[in-house]
Amino acid sequence: MATAEDIQKAFWGAYREAERHGVQDPLKTLHAYATAWLAWLGYDEPARPDIISGYRSPVHQVALLKRWLEGDRVGIKYRPATRSWHMAGLAIDVETGVRGYPAYESIMRYMGARVGADWGDPGHFDTPIPGKEPPEIRVT
Repeated sequence: MATAEDIQKAFWGAYREAERHGVQDPLKTLHAYATAWLAWLGYDEPARPDIISGYRSPVHQVALLKRWLEGDRVGIKYRPATRSWHMAGLAIDVETGVRGYPAYESIMRYMGARVGADWGDPGHFDTPIPGKEPPEIRVT
């Protein structure tokens, strides 16, 4: 059973991880709460999903999409979008191959994040701004 200290450590560790990846609130806090909840459920560090990708600059998003379109897909599981909440710091991609991922996905859904698995992008979570479209890039 996790101690209060374990849960607090998991929360702040995940919060700082999200900050390092340029993730903005509310997603930064949702990721931290989901990670703390996993700790409370008894999932230790290696079983909790880490962030693979958070904020992406438009330049980075264009580069990823160009690589995909040119057939260089090393390290890219899914086609990068031309409209992405990653460019606003409101999307993350997390590890899916860890034991705690299914619980993490359920917790994030419960807390209101959109879950990429619903449209074929497992490991992706975002918190769109109501009434707004995500930032868009143009690839020429």
